[in-house]
Amino acid sequence: MMKLINLKTNESLLEDVRMATSFWDRCKGLLGTSEIQKNHGLWINPCRSIHTFFMKYPIDVIFFDKKLRVTRVVENAVPWRLVILQTLHTRSCIEMKSGHLGGRVKPGDKFELRD
Repeated sequence: MMKLINLKTNESLLEDVRMATSFWDRCKGLLGTSEIQKNHGLWINPCRSIHTFFMKYPIDVIFFDKKLRVTRVVENAVPWRLVILQTLHTRSCIEMKSGHLGGRVKPGDKFELRD
């Protein structure tokens, strides 16, 4: 179980981050799930863009560069949408329950994953 820590505030944004690093785990993402629990997230690495085709619920997404600095924040990505890369520096993303971010994360914020 990994925690996502905002280094600016030293607060935990997510308490349980699951990794999707294999090709199939990255392709599947959250597809087939009926919801994601509050304080849980899925880190997709590598990943430069996502889609919400076939999703059953909206999600919040944070995109990161290779140093886990935020490159883009997408709140309430509804089903049947495509979220395309906005910067060439993007390397990964974390998907979480819609409404969880609540404006607390901005591009440039630095994060860390901790055990």
